[in-house]
Amino acid sequence: MHIRITPSFVVASLALLVAVGGTSYAAGKVTSSQIKNNTVQSKDIKDGSLQGQDIKDGSLQGQDLKDRTVTGAEIADRSLPRTKIETKCASGEVPISGGCTKKTAYASKLVDVEEGTQTVYLDAAADCHKRNGRLPTLDELEWIRRNPDQFAWANGNPGNYEYSSTYYIGNGIHTPVAIDGSGFLIYNAYGQSFWYHCITG
Repeated sequence: MHIRITPSFVVASLALLVAVGGTSYAAGKVTSSQIKNNTVQSKDIKDGSLQGQDIKDGSLQGQDLKDRTVTGAEIADRSLPRTKIETKCASGEVPISGGCTKKTAYASKLVDVEEGTQTVYLDAAADCHKRNGRLPTLDELEWIRRNPDQFAWANGNPGNYEYSSTYYIGNGIHTPVAIDGSGFLIYNAYGQSFWYHCITG
């Protein structure tokens, strides 16, 4: 059978090619308006193909993420709000633990009361209380002694001890702990005359 090529045959063939080609082109250009809501599922999206710019800001909530699927390494620092905490301290004071303390320490004095009991530790704690503060914890004293550029330990002698607000519990007795500038501890600082910082605020 011999096919006769006529102008109408050429036009019909071109129309067929355009129709087929146009359909395949359109198939690769699906827009969101052509997709019914809630029809695209996770399995329809290629792994790693979505990026932050593909997700509307504020559209994802905690309930949209499976537990333990996002790690800290996958969250950019700038994506988390940061609250800047500013502690205003008086002249000669340094910020610490959300409060302030003098760069230099106070000196305690031996005080004899009835029956010869020495209450120098309690006097130091009371003095801090009068200053609307408290004695530092052992952890805070560790920070103070490890930062000599910000704080002066005791009277500048690392061999001197400072009181802490931490108590040692032994044999049913609670005794205040003191620490020196090298990190050595005294587990009963009641009857000693030591230096101290007060943390206010």
